[in-house]
Amino acid sequence: MPTKNRQPWRPSRKGLYWSGLLVGGSVAVFLGSSECLLGRGCSGADGRGFWLGLVSTLALAFTLLYSLRKDRPKMWFSLEQWLYSHVVVGVIALELAIVHSGYWLSDTVAALALLFLLLTVLTGVAGLFLVYFLPQSQARSETAVLLPGDLYSRLSRLHDEIFTLCSESGGVLLTVYNELVIPLYATPIGAGVETLPSADVSPWAGRVTDEVSEQFMALAAKVEEAHDVFHLLGKSMRFQWWMRGWLLLHVPSTIGLVVFTVVHIVAMTWYGAP
Repeated sequence: MPTKNRQPWRPSRKGLYWSGLLVGGSVAVFLGSSECLLGRGCSGADGRGFWLGLVSTLALAFTLLYSLRKDRPKMWFSLEQWLYSHVVVGVIALELAIVHSGYWLSDTVAALALLFLLLTVLTGVAGLFLVYFLPQSQARSETAVLLPGDLYSRLSRLHDEIFTLCSESGGVLLTVYNELVIPLYATPIGAGVETLPSADVSPWAGRVTDEVSEQFMALAAKVEEAHDVFHLLGKSMRFQWWMRGWLLLHVPSTIGLVVFTVVHIVAMTWYGAP
C-alpha cells in the first residue's frame, strides 16, 4: 500500500518562514496596542483606530486574491505560497480588527462583522490543514488523494487486465475471479479498509498447476494492487466529504464577513462613529 514506506514528517523551510511571519506580525500588532490592553481608552473612532481599520480591510481584500491566483497559474509565486499568505494575512487582519475595535464592541453590526471574521479565520486555518497537511499524512501522495479520477481509471484498467488474464487461463484463475475479484469490485465506493474483501489468493494456491503458476503470480499482484487502489479511493472519498463540510462553513462565513464589513464601513462613513 502507498503508506508502507512513510517518512517522518518534517516542517518545510517555507512553512517555518510563514509561521515566523505570523508570530512576528501578531507580536507587533499586540505590542503596538499594549496601552489598549491596559484600559487606556482606545477607540475605533480615533485616528489610529481609523488607520487600523483601513489596514485590516486592505488585508482582507488581499486574501481574496488567492481565489484569483487559483485561476491564473502563471502568476508570481506558487499556489502553496499564496495559500500560506492567504491564511497568515487573514489571521493578522483579524488581530488588526480586534485592535481597531479598541477591545470593546458596542455596535451590533461591527460585532457581527468581527464574529464572521473570526469564523472565517478559524475555518481558513482548518482548510489549510485539510488541503495541505491531511493528504500528506494520510497517503503521502496528494495525487492519489486529490485526483480520484486517476484512481477510477486505474481500477478500470486493472479490472480489464485481471478479466483478460483469468479468461485466457481459465481453471483456478477463473475461480479466483468469481470468488475474490467480483466481491472486491462490488464493494461500495468509499468503504473503509476494514470492509474491503481480502486480497489474499493463497487459499487457491494449492490448486495451481505449473502451466499457470506464472499467470497466478501475476493475478495475485494485480488483485493486491486493486485492493490498494480501493483503499486509496476510500480515503479520497472521505477527504472530499471533509472538504465539502469545510466549504459549507468557510464560504458562508466569508459572505457574512463581506456583508457586515461593508455595512459597517458605510454606516460609519454616513452616520459617523457613535
